[in-house]
Parts: sequence; C-alpha cells; structure tokens
Amino acid sequence: MTVGDRSGNATIRYGRRAIVHGLLACGKTPIPGVVLGVAISTVHGTPPAPPAPPPRTSGDGTFNYALPAGPSRSLTFTYTASAAEPTPTAQTSLKINVIPKITLRITPRRTTNDHTIDWRGRIEGGPYPPHGMPLLAQVKDGNRWQTFDELVVHHGKIAYSYTFLRTNTPTTYTFRVALPTGGAVGYPYTSAASRSIKVFVR
Repeated sequence: MTVGDRSGNATIRYGRRAIVHGLLACGKTPIPGVVLGVAISTVHGTPPAPPAPPPRTSGDGTFNYALPAGPSRSLTFTYTASAAEPTPTAQTSLKINVIPKITLRITPRRTTNDHTIDWRGRIEGGPYPPHGMPLLAQVKDGNRWQTFDELVVHHGKIAYSYTFLRTNTPTTYTFRVALPTGGAVGYPYTSAASRSIKVFVR
C-alpha cells in the first residue's frame, strides 16, 4: 500500500484540508472494492477534527481520503485481507504538517533612537499550550534572520515592545516573528514565520 509521494510527509497551510491519494495492490495487481481502516493521531491534548468516512478502493486499487482542516496529524491506513488475521495485512502512514497563520503589525514604522516600537499580532490555530508558547523576535542581517529576543505568547496573542538604544545613523531594519525550528512544545503545528516589516530609524 502506498500513499502520497512515498516521502511520508506532506505540508499544507492553516485552514486547508488535505486530500490524500493512495494505492492498494498486491505486487502490480490492484485490490479493488476494499474499505480501508484509518487511524488519526494528534499532539497530546489536541482534540481530533471530525473524521471523514474511511476510503474504499476503486477498480484500479486507488483511493482518496479528505482530511478536514485542523492541526498537524499522523494518519495510518490499514488493509486486512481476512477478519481472522490478528494484524493488518498491509499498512502505511503519512504525517500532515500544518503551517499556522501568523499576523504581525509594528507601529510606528518610522522612529528615532531612544524610542519604542510596538509589535502586535496573532498566531492562529489552537489549542494553545496553557503555559504559553515561545515566539522568536528576529531581524534580518544580510540574507539571514537573527534572533535577538524571545517572547511568550498566550492564547495566540502577540504583544511585544522594543526600544532602540544603539542606532546612531539612519538605518532601515527588517523584523519578523517566528516559531522555533521544529515548532513549539504542545502546539500542534509546524514551524512558521510572519511577514517581514521594515522600520526606519534615524
């Protein structure tokens, strides 16, 4: 049995559903008209989205499965040739990584040294860890993003302030916020970043 492109992973954006394509065959011979088993697992504490009906293979052994919008999840498809078999005859798994939506605005966009800018925004896609979750405040240095601070987000709300203290010549900075590489513990979404915002300081 195969699903997707054999990589074992797929990535979609927040709010979208995933359509999984697969094939059930014995060697090169397709197995038609079979209802497959589907098991869905999520990060601990994350309620699963309402499941779609299990897929049935078509005449050429292919099948499709529509996974509702939701957090990152792992899917396992199983085929059991006989009810007498204690374990599935074949099974395969696929992980769906979901990129969350992060919105950010910074005011003011023009300022001077010794003044403060305010960062406000939101990261969508609960549930959120009850203890809060980290987001990285980053500035672009050449072609690389450098982390200069870490803020803790509660209930998805971004609120942060930064005061310029060492800008002695007119400078345009490019800022963003981002989830740590690999995501945040207890937050069932993959790594992501907000749009970049330029701030001019003189």
